[in-house]
Amino acid sequence: MKLIGKIELKKNLYVDYYTSQHSKLKLIVTNNKGPFIDASIIFITETMSNAGIPHALEHLIFMGSRKHPFKGFVSSITNLNFGYINGKTTRDHTIYNFNAAGSNAFFKCFPVIIDHLLCPQLLPSQFLTEVYTVDGEGQDIGVMYSEIKAKCFDTEILLSIIVSEMLYGKNSPFGKFTGGTIDGITELCNIDEVKSYHRKNYHFNNMVITISGSLDTERLITEIGKIEKEYYYLIPNNFPRPFSYNISNINCNKFSTICYPSNEEEFGIVQLVYLTSSGQNLEQNLALNILFNYLCDGPLKQEFIETSPNQPYANSINISLLEQKICEITVLFEGVPFDKLFYIKDRFFSPKITNHIIDMEKIIFSIDKRLNHFKIVLENNLHNFVKDCAIGHQLFGPVDVNAQERDLRLRLLEPIHLERLREKPQNFWHNLYKQTFYANFICIIGKPSKVLARNYAEAERKRIDARIKELGPQGLAIKRRILNDALKQNTSIEPTEEDYNKNIVKSLESVTLFKYSTNVIMNWPLKIIWNELDTEFCQVKILFDTENIPKKSRMFLMLWSQLMFKSCTIINNEKLTTEEFENKLDSDGINYSTTFGINELYTKFISINIRVKGNDYIKISEYAKIFLTNIVYDRDSILNCCQHLEYASNNINDGAILTNILTDLMIYDESSNDLISNTILLKKFHQSIIKDLNEEKVEYVQQCLKNLNDEIRSSNVNIHFIGKKNMDHEKSLEKDWLFLTNKPPELHKTFWRNGRKNSSGQGKYGQTFAGPPIELESDDQMNLRMI
Repeated sequence: MKLIGKIELKKNLYVDYYTSQHSKLKLIVTNNKGPFIDASIIFITETMSNAGIPHALEHLIFMGSRKHPFKGFVSSITNLNFGYINGKTTRDHTIYNFNAAGSNAFFKCFPVIIDHLLCPQLLPSQFLTEVYTVDGEGQDIGVMYSEIKAKCFDTEILLSIIVSEMLYGKNSPFGKFTGGTIDGITELCNIDEVKSYHRKNYHFNNMVITISGSLDTERLITEIGKIEKEYYYLIPNNFPRPFSYNISNINCNKFSTICYPSNEEEFGIVQLVYLTSSGQNLEQNLALNILFNYLCDGPLKQEFIETSPNQPYANSINISLLEQKICEITVLFEGVPFDKLFYIKDRFFSPKITNHIIDMEKIIFSIDKRLNHFKIVLENNLHNFVKDCAIGHQLFGPVDVNAQERDLRLRLLEPIHLERLREKPQNFWHNLYKQTFYANFICIIGKPSKVLARNYAEAERKRIDARIKELGPQGLAIKRRILNDALKQNTSIEPTEEDYNKNIVKSLESVTLFKYSTNVIMNWPLKIIWNELDTEFCQVKILFDTENIPKKSRMFLMLWSQLMFKSCTIINNEKLTTEEFENKLDSDGINYSTTFGINELYTKFISINIRVKGNDYIKISEYAKIFLTNIVYDRDSILNCCQHLEYASNNINDGAILTNILTDLMIYDESSNDLISNTILLKKFHQSIIKDLNEEKVEYVQQCLKNLNDEIRSSNVNIHFIGKKNMDHEKSLEKDWLFLTNKPPELHKTFWRNGRKNSSGQGKYGQTFAGPPIELESDDQMNLRMI
């Protein structure tokens, strides 16, 4: 391997870029500190059909390899090395992400993973169980088939397939769905096609490896050299660069109305799709993303969402850029009321939008926000950032080796582009808007249809019945025997204890731990836990225990948590609009969220999460107080948030989401936060709130929210800080948190309940005191809102 570039992201943080001297293999290594070594192995995967061949191959990789012919062995080895591995097939690449605890564990896993990727078994029996077959009951089965079947009503996928064919034609790889369609999997996908695809695409000339963590680079280079020598023979004689096809621009505006199966008909979707810019024009693509954020948060939001709280034109607006040879831009309007579907396009091109004067202050705002986000990414999500840059580089970077380092450098050093964009004049942004949206486009109007959903289900039933009749008892018995034989063959060889022992670490000596200390700050009015860590930011989690809050109050938790950041507020005796409040949060560099539980566990807790720059930690208590005492529950804000939550419940068409809900219903008590925090289960409840607001019952809803807020402030609370500065002696800050107290804290036995059925215990850790009396509907009345 030859080092062709060393790119400094910040002080003492580098990305080393290597290329092989024997193949076109690329290696990108980041020297960040931490206990885990994160890695990604990327293949560019082009396909000419909807058979889902790249997706099928991704599944079969995990079924065993030449050296390790054991089902699931690669997953077991990474788990035993305190890590994980998974694969993902996207529109233009397949990626395998894995990690391990420490460098020794990584070097145990790495050769096992490479052997699975380059020399998988790819047996017919594995295809039958992992991809597709018909079982002894006449049903279609297979892990991959079931995954796609669960998404057969996914609006995004359905429209994506149609739009891609309209944009690129049926004979272009850009117009294919790499995950596979139901018809494509059942009719076109087979093990021979998968083997052929693997030979063509899985080799060093189509591979990029990105690794992040504390490991010996010389040892890594030596290991890769051995691996490259062993598997070099797999490189085909001729490998044309994937996605080299020319893309034609849209020659005229095109319109299409599409009905798609759905269990709900209240809301539809409108898409405007453009082709513009180049995948290599990095700075312009970044400028476009800045412009899109500005439009969605400003003029488009005002014109489509806030124009009429009672009847918005859309529930959400998003503009995205898909980087490719010629980039694809999609303007997506979701949650469009059925009767407004055909008005969206004209409203988008109305003079109020097209003649809008770009607000440079807000553009600078967006750029500064992105600069701040870049710093957060370097701390919290570095590997994924480098990996994404590597994918774009492999897909669209220059072929000339001498120009490759510069392309990767430009992708990684985003702040350089942002600083240049900060200096661009207003006419630059106006011209960029016109250049993008005055071009030809495709407009897709998606209309949901219950009839199509019923017809689809009925057609499926008839198809299966016809197959069962055609196969007959004898044919079904043959199918059953074939499947049983496949299951036995896939597990006929088991790994020995030696197979495991030689591929796992016996100690964690090579693990680089973070320097970390925890202190409980004594003599404060609250339970304050300070976690000292080397970071540029200061973060806080304010944990409230909701166990003693009645269900009828907690049913407002989802709405309350949204309104905390999406309402008018009072600051310094001045009332700020929702937009002004959001702008102030951005200008002060406040990152904020609410979550249920701790790492998705212990959901009786609700957490307010705030992050600021390290030297701005005083702002945490200021904004915590604003979030909990100064929010104005005005009718329009409540209505907007309710409508957003109601629309979010339309994910009921996703089979995986529905399965998780059914599982939760069997596991959790009906009054637990696990169920109360589910937008689908709360759909009727939020609809009833919208009805109350439209029937002039605003004061009742406002009182419910105020009562819940008072109860939360009165509940047991712990505050966890994460940052450099130890506040043990910062007594002057005590008063900043007095708004959460009215009684000294009491220490109790801790009991983690987590809302499960038949659980008991009333242990607490924090404060206890009685909240204000609450006058709400009875439990029975409130439960009726969910029926």
